[in-house]
Amino acid sequence: MLAASQRYTELNPGVEIRWKKRTLQEFADFPIEKLTEEYDLLIIDHPWVGCAAATKCVLPLNEYLSKEYLEDQLMNSVGYSHLSYQYKNSQWALAIDAATPAASYRRDLLETNKMTIPQTWEEVLVLARHGKVAVPAIPIDLLMRIQGYGQSKQ
Repeated sequence: MLAASQRYTELNPGVEIRWKKRTLQEFADFPIEKLTEEYDLLIIDHPWVGCAAATKCVLPLNEYLSKEYLEDQLMNSVGYSHLSYQYKNSQWALAIDAATPAASYRRDLLETNKMTIPQTWEEVLVLARHGKVAVPAIPIDLLMRIQGYGQSKQ
């Protein structure tokens, strides 16, 4: 992003683009309506779309981008990335990445406990009942773990 911004400024001397990095926690927690007081362009996380819709602190992109472009984004995004930025019939941001939890396991611990790698959700729950499942998370992460269950692409 920094290189692209530098090149854009070289080609358009009257435009300066400055990016400010935030910590991952700030990315998750710092109110976007406060950021819009200082910045013209934001990269936000999808949990902020409700705030965007309620406060109108950012512009709904579907009013500025073509329907064809947004459909292309939907068809070429990973999983629910594109849809995660939709709320109340508006597109509040574009998906520039896809973050997702990934399951992992320790074969040695499964073997020691005479357990096998779970193949179904029910088998994961059995392991959890035996205290053998951990989900590292802070509150926002826990919310996002359950958000996508039961949803389908439109």
